[in-house]
Order: sequence, then structure tokens, then C-alpha cells
Amino acid sequence: MGFARLIPRIIGSLVSLLESGADREPDIIEQIFTSWSYVMMYLKKYLERNPSEVLNDGLCSKYEDILSASLGCLTVLNPSLMGLSLLKGIVNRKLPLAEIYDIVTGVAELMVTSQMESIRKKCSKILLQFLLDYRLSEKRLQQHLDFLLSNLRYEHSTGRESVLEMIHAIIVKFPRSVLDEQSQTFFIHLVACLANDNDNIVRSMSGAAIKKLIGSVSPNALDSILNMLFLGIWVTSSNYGVLPHRVGKKLEERIAVLGLLIEVIKKGFLKHIDCVLPVTRRILQSALHAVTNRQQGFESESTVPLWKEAYYSLVMLEKTIHQFDDLCFAKDLEDIWEAICEMLLHPHSWLRNRSVRLIGLYFEHVTDVNRENHQSSFSSYFMTSPSRLYLIATSLCCQLKMPLIDDADSNLMTQNIVFSICGVHSLMGQTASIDPAAFWSKLEQHEKDRFLKAFVLINAKKGYSYLHLLPPPYVKAIVNLMLRAPNIHLSCCCSRKLAKLPFKQMLFRLALDLIAYMFFSLD
Repeated sequence: MGFARLIPRIIGSLVSLLESGADREPDIIEQIFTSWSYVMMYLKKYLERNPSEVLNDGLCSKYEDILSASLGCLTVLNPSLMGLSLLKGIVNRKLPLAEIYDIVTGVAELMVTSQMESIRKKCSKILLQFLLDYRLSEKRLQQHLDFLLSNLRYEHSTGRESVLEMIHAIIVKFPRSVLDEQSQTFFIHLVACLANDNDNIVRSMSGAAIKKLIGSVSPNALDSILNMLFLGIWVTSSNYGVLPHRVGKKLEERIAVLGLLIEVIKKGFLKHIDCVLPVTRRILQSALHAVTNRQQGFESESTVPLWKEAYYSLVMLEKTIHQFDDLCFAKDLEDIWEAICEMLLHPHSWLRNRSVRLIGLYFEHVTDVNRENHQSSFSSYFMTSPSRLYLIATSLCCQLKMPLIDDADSNLMTQNIVFSICGVHSLMGQTASIDPAAFWSKLEQHEKDRFLKAFVLINAKKGYSYLHLLPPPYVKAIVNLMLRAPNIHLSCCCSRKLAKLPFKQMLFRLALDLIAYMFFSLD
């Protein structure tokens, strides 16, 4: 307790140093602060009383002076973890210092601009505690929130990450009434960040913040967000039969967030499907129209028109099908599946790979339904007619020549090709009784056109030319054998021994050429 009698003298010395101009020397300020922090720790640990109760009236004002001066210098002139720790302690104790409001503004800037992660994280904790515990006018609170939202475009990704961490914490900890009031503003800025930022971590964090926001607001606020979202999508897309190459960022942003919306509201998204599917169809068809019959290629994938809108539409569709299995076979989706098949040859790799995933999902659902219903035929499904399966297989074989994103994409593509080719052989054997002429005669014209389109893709005449060199009985025997038992011959393509891409391509090409040979040799 004897140390308590020395506190006024210590404080007086510290104040004298400040008054003598030490507040312009960061190193001295650091030492003043260190001494002051020991005083604070002593008062808190041993006396368990408010410091103002220990100090006499004359020193109470000096107590606040040294506190304010030290904080101002340490957070602005020479920011340090020690200085920020003192500030954090003050904020945690809710000390009513007038200077704290201006100091926290500087702390918010430091949270964004500092190159030291430890400084950014300490500032983030201080700012959040301040926003939660201190009485703030509506105007001042709005200033802090506007500062955060404006810095979602800060030049360095580390600063944007700090802002997104703070926004996520605000969504979690703020009262729902305040969150509802700010929800639309937050939503708009976060969606823009998700769609436009080039940093993967920032995009991921903005997506997580959007999901948390959607799941945290009241039902009325959520309805307002959804109405704004769907109205914007409908207005932007309905003005065009075929979307122009540049429909603006807003449609892209709104489509991007639909996938996140499905993850949060899950089955609740069902009532919005009728609004979303027509827009999805228009976007995919417009994206295909933009690249069809183009004489010249694109300088880079980023210059391909409407690829982002189409990509986010495919992502949204995949998540929708995961939530609603029956939707996979809905009549309303047939035009969309048709577009997805054409996307297998789109010039943008993201669209090609996402289309492969969706077709794999369709085949998986077909297999599951057949297993549950003890069926063996695929003929009743839109995507599993022989002509469509053959076109899918040829498109995927063409895609094998293009760069792949990773091994998982290659494996999924292999599975889809095997499924398609085996399906063609199986259906042809059932329908035509191993008689190609009978099979061809039963096809409608649009199915024949689809086969012919596939033959053009693989240059089937070339394949026919080398098969034609083989003795006809030998080729016929191979064809008949594959029609009778396609799984025996094609399932081997999935084995690890045949994992090398060129060899798989050769097997797939042989299977496709054999089918083409049957039709070219009908005469």
C-alpha cells in the first residue's frame, strides 16, 4: 500500500514530461506509456478500485490528460501493440474520455492500412468493442459503417480482409434491429465485392459474410433483400430477348449471390425457382449465341462475352439441383440442359468444367433413380437418348484435348464419357437388335441431325477411313460384341492402369468411330 502514496508524484512527473514537449517524441511517449501501464496494473490488481478514487481531485484531470496524450501519440505517431493494448483496456472498461471517439477513428484507419497483421487484429478488436459498448449517435455509427464499406475497395487485399472480418463480426454481434436497418446497404456492397474482387480469399470472405447476413436478419428484412435481388435480375434480363455482350455488372452480381442464397435458405428457395429458371435459360442461351459462328478466337478467356453471368448461373443451378433432386428431370429444365450440353465446347474453361459437373450430376441421379426403381433402361430421360449421349461423348472427347483445371475434372470427364458411350451401346442394342439400319430408320430427324453434328465434331469420315481398311467381318464382329456387352469393354477406361490421358482418348475415339462406322456403312 506504500506504493499508492507515490502515485500522485509519479503521475505529476509524467505530466511534466508531456508538458515539456515530450509528446512530440514517440520514443519518450513509449516510455511514459510503459510507466503509466504499470501504474494502471497496480491500481487494478492490488487496490481493486477506480483510479479516480485513489487520486485526489487535482490529479484526476491530469490522469485523463496523460491518458489522452499517451493514446494519441502511441496510436498515431508510433502505433505499437503496447499502446493499442492500453487503448483496448480503456475501451473494455468503457472509460468516458472525450478523446476516445477521435482516437478510434484513427484506429479504424490503422486496421485497414497497417502492414502488420498483429496491429490490424488488435485494432479490429478495439473497434468492435468500441462500437458495441460506447454510446454512439446514429450519425457517428453510420460514419463508421460507411468507412468500412468504402474500404471494401482498398488497394491491398490485407486491408479488405480486415474490413470483411469486422463486417462479419458486426453481423454476428450487433442487435437485429440495427442489422435490419443496415441489411440492404451491407448486402449491396458485399455482393459487389464478391463479384468484382480478384482475390480468392476476399471473395470467399465476402461470400461468408453474405451468408451470415442472410441468416441473421429478420424475416421482413430478408424479404426486402430478396425482393430487391429478384426484381433487379428480372428487370435487367427481361429487357432483352438475347442479352447483349455487356449487360453491366449488376446482373452478374445478383446471379452470383443466388448460389449463396440457396445454401442458407435451402428448401425455402423453392418458391423462387419459377422466377429464376427463365432468367437462367436466357443467360445461358445468350452466352452461347455470343460465341456461335465467330470467325476469330478470343485473345483471352476474360474477353469472352457473358461468361461470368453464365458461370454463376451454372453454379446456382448445381446448388439448386442438390437441394431439389426432382428438379433434375423437370420439363422446364430441358432447354437449360440442352444449353449445358453445348457449353461443353464453350471457349471458357470455367464454363466447360462446370457443365461437366452438371452432366455428371444428371447421370448420377439417373443411376440412383434406376437403382431405386429396379430399372435398367435409360431411354425415358431427356439427356439419355442415344443421339444426345453420343453428342455428349464426342464433345467431352474434344474437350480432353483442351487444358484441364485439375485431376478431379479429368476423372469426372472420364466417368461421363464412359457412361455416355456405354449408354449409347446399350440403347442401340435394345432398340435395333444389333441392326444399325433398323436403329437409324427409327430415329426422328432431330436425332439424326444430332448424330451428324457429333460425326462432324470427331471427323468421323477420318475414323471410318482407317476402320474401312480392316477386314469387314472383323469390324462387324467388334461392333456386335460392343453392342452386346459394352460395359465389359468400356469400364476398363476407369482403371488406374489406363489412367494416362492419351490412351484413354484412343479407347474413347475407337468406341465413337465404331458407332460412326456402322452408320457410314449402311449402304
